[in-house]
Amino acid sequence: LCSAPALWNYYIGNPRWMNLYQDLIICVVLFLALLGTMWPILIDKCGAHAWYSLAVIAATLFTTAMESIHTATLGTIVCLLARAVLVPAYLNAPVVALWNAIYLIVACSKYTSMWAEGAKGVERSFFTPSEHVFLESVVLICIVAATSITRRNLELEVEKEIEAQVFRSEKPAVNTLLQTVCDAVVELDGDLNIVGDIDRLEAFMILPLGSCGKCTTLQHFLLTEEDQNMFQDHLKLPPQGLAGALHMKMLDGAGHVLEVEIFHVKFVGPSGDFRYMVGMREFAEST
Repeated sequence: LCSAPALWNYYIGNPRWMNLYQDLIICVVLFLALLGTMWPILIDKCGAHAWYSLAVIAATLFTTAMESIHTATLGTIVCLLARAVLVPAYLNAPVVALWNAIYLIVACSKYTSMWAEGAKGVERSFFTPSEHVFLESVVLICIVAATSITRRNLELEVEKEIEAQVFRSEKPAVNTLLQTVCDAVVELDGDLNIVGDIDRLEAFMILPLGSCGKCTTLQHFLLTEEDQNMFQDHLKLPPQGLAGALHMKMLDGAGHVLEVEIFHVKFVGPSGDFRYMVGMREFAEST
């Protein structure tokens, strides 16, 4: 991509706007990019910081080699695109800000001095020195902001993936523990709707097979409205320990009132939403 415009320009016979020094810089950059692409282990050994620094240094040297205002204008556009492409490659905002600030100072100083000295090509320039400083400043702010936003989004994705991994690894253990000590265990989503297997809940509540599909919430089986509100409010509270416990009354399918103990554990689900594992067991002293 870097060499194609120059080769095409040379092929159609137009005068070249890059000099031999800039050709050498482009060749070195392309060579380093080729090494990094073919042997990524080199980037791991040297560090992405060193590779990014070399890339911005090359852009800075490329700018200082300009011989006219017109070529400096074209070089500014090329270096702007190159630095924008580098945004997803290195996500350390302070380092990105430092190197791009150095580039801004060098590039603007070079452009201003060439303008003051009356270098050739002034009539073909796209902007004045003040406009050049403004453009480079806006580009600097955009690059740093894009780097910070990209890094933050990546961190959030990694955090969600880690939480999902923890959820998938802990859920079977908690489920097994609750299945051992409780008469029935169900999983609730963030809206406290019943999800997953409900066979043991139907057996515990003496309900016909498949009848729980008509009842989407566990609150439906609680005897009083006060218990229903308490259950909902208690699950929405921040967890105070490994598991919470409640003492409530439930009405089974035969019309019997059950004194039950309800245990619940809060998880972060695979999609980042909260979920609950709820176990129920009848009081030993109840009749």
